[in-house]
Amino acid sequence: MEPPFYKGRSHERYKIERLMPGAADRMAIHRIIHDEPVAGMCGLNRA
Repeated sequence: MEPPFYKGRSHERYKIERLMPGAADRMAIHRIIHDEPVAGMCGLNRA
């Protein structure tokens, strides 16, 4: 959601102001959304 297209379109149509997390936070979000569930499905996150 970084390209200006998304920011402009959402603001023009819906008056939505968006906040973009920094690079480190985006990496953490990606890890949480993608890597953790995948690891759980493969049984890789067993304690």
